Amino acid sequence: MARRKRIGLRTKVAVMVSAVVLVVLLMLYFIFRNQIIPQTRHALEDKAYAIARTIALIPLISEGLSTGDSREIQAYTSKITRRNDIMFVVVIDMNSIRYSHPDASLIGKPFVGGGQQAALRGGESISEGQGMLGRSLRAFVPVYTNRGHQAGVVVVGLSMERVQKLVRQNEWTLVAILLSGAALGAGGAVILGLKIKRMIFGMEPADISQLLQERSAMLQSIREGIIAVDDKGIITMVNVEAERLLAKAVLPATATPGRSARTGRSSDWSRCWQAVRPGRIRSWSLTVSHCWSAGCRSG
Repeated sequence: MARRKRIGLRTKVAVMVSAVVLVVLLMLYFIFRNQIIPQTRHALEDKAYAIARTIALIPLISEGLSTGDSREIQAYTSKITRRNDIMFVVVIDMNSIRYSHPDASLIGKPFVGGGQQAALRGGESISEGQGMLGRSLRAFVPVYTNRGHQAGVVVVGLSMERVQKLVRQNEWTLVAILLSGAALGAGGAVILGLKIKRMIFGMEPADISQLLQERSAMLQSIREGIIAVDDKGIITMVNVEAERLLAKAVLPATATPGRSARTGRSSDWSRCWQAVRPGRIRSWSLTVSHCWSAGCRSG
């Protein structure tokens, strides 16, 4: 049976970090998507409302509706349509008869698409509808005369195709940003895996475990007593032979891992420490047989 190939530490670190980054980015995508798309639509609705409200306040519009003259209204709304890059500006009277339209042949005919009822009653509204120029997002704003009487309604339309295009553009911008973040996260994960691997000298966890087991077995089996001491004088390891020799020297309490090698109950151990002390070394080990030969025997 073929032995299954183990996944390396570097690959595991890279995959795990990348997975975490991916989950976070997906969460951010859904959060921002649910915010950006409605905000884009609301911004376009506000634009349509702003243009319609501005046109409704122009005296030329209310006067034209009052006198039944559509020529000046048509000329003015045509300029507004071109300058604001919108689908249409239509002005209707209280009977829903058009006083302006991008297609001049439709002036004087009833407004098509519906949705103007609330505006004819004096309120503002916005809706989607299918008209002569296609499907559009339309803002309805009432027009009042100087005396406060309603004369008609201004309708500003934005192409739904363009609205959806802007929404898609914002969505793809968000996707591009998140993909860039994913690429950076994956690159960082790979670099992190390489650094960790370099810190442990290119070894895998299983290799380190095996090395420690072999080291422990070797230290416990040799015939010399060994005590490992760190730079603070704290004993970190004592092998079996060292325990036997220390027991023979009546110094069992001083040579246990976690205890200080500089202190103990016997002055003989203190002399032994001074005899073998190598100076300022970060981590080293000493042999109990060396202490023994330094004249540190108890009794």
